[in-house]
Amino acid sequence: MDLSTIDSMVTHCANKYALTSKETEIIKVLVFQGKTNKEIAGDLLISPETVKVHLKRVYHKLGVSNRSLAIVKIFSLKDDEDESMTVSSEI
Repeated sequence: MDLSTIDSMVTHCANKYALTSKETEIIKVLVFQGKTNKEIAGDLLISPETVKVHLKRVYHKLGVSNRSLAIVKIFSLKDDEDESMTVSSEI
């Protein structure tokens, strides 16, 4: 799967679940690079505690309890996105 597809899935997730721009940015780093909270914090110039707060909000919005389940949820939305594109192209 290429980066543009993953980026599209994260954007779709952000729109569907009303993620903030910072939550979306953190999810992109998490999905794209699989980094730890400390590594994400260093990349985004925020504290690891702030990353934790954003991730907890993301988990709540997605209805999951950890990063693995968040990633699974984001990837499962690809199927929703593919179906909506097929339906809209058929109309």
